[in-house]
Amino acid sequence: MTETPTTAPTINDELEALGYSVTPFLNQEECSRLLALHGQCSSRTNSGFYCTMFSENEMEREMVDTGIKQILQPHLQKLFPDYRPLFGNFMVKEPGEESDWPVHQDWTYVDETASDSFALWVPLVNIDSSTGQLCMVPGSHQIKNLVRGPGVTDPFQHLHELIREQLHVPLEMNAGDAAIWNHRTVHFSRPNLSEETRVAATVILVPKGVKTFHFWKDSSVQGVKIEQFAVNGCFFRRNNIFQRPESVNVVDSHKDDFPDISRDELNALFVSSLDSNYI
Repeated sequence: MTETPTTAPTINDELEALGYSVTPFLNQEECSRLLALHGQCSSRTNSGFYCTMFSENEMEREMVDTGIKQILQPHLQKLFPDYRPLFGNFMVKEPGEESDWPVHQDWTYVDETASDSFALWVPLVNIDSSTGQLCMVPGSHQIKNLVRGPGVTDPFQHLHELIREQLHVPLEMNAGDAAIWNHRTVHFSRPNLSEETRVAATVILVPKGVKTFHFWKDSSVQGVKIEQFAVNGCFFRRNNIFQRPESVNVVDSHKDDFPDISRDELNALFVSSLDSNYI
């Protein structure tokens, strides 16, 4: 069994059974400080979805990472004493249909044969079906495609429409709540149809003392293997993560040949999680 954070039992149980959990996390003053930090970002767009880690301004990426960690760290130390934040980031949805975000799993950051990594996502406004709501696929963290990153295909592309229509649970959250999920958990987010910008602060959590990696594949060339790079948190703040890393050591390579998940297999994971009594 892979590691899960040392947290309150209900969070551990939900992470184990569902692949995600929601818990109160920040107070109103802390949310206001994070909103003020986001207000300092010059790379903001007027439409769609964007992440500050995609900014071309390295100083801005550093500022956001440092500021988010400073505000979240006291809570992280209590909730995840055995984990460290790899990097911090704002995920933002401006109002409009173009802020929709597709079905996906997050990238791989650690050797998932030995341990798990997690995302912690804190909205700074109340979240419902109109404000860019997160939707999770319970049980999908049990899918064992352990190599994910830019250019790497997922094994459920043919099921994206089914996931959006049926196999998901929407999360209604208050500002300051935290959604935590295993990076293998399949999820998507709805467009922000409100009149308010939806800002969320996030951190990537990895076990202390564990090596971290970045996986990359040239999706324009068929048959190319996935390269595995040894990286640290500075890499994600200082590099364009959608370009092949330069001056970073390649430590391994992998075939991009994980078999597709069938509708029945994904539905079985979903139903089994529904029966866990944690939803």
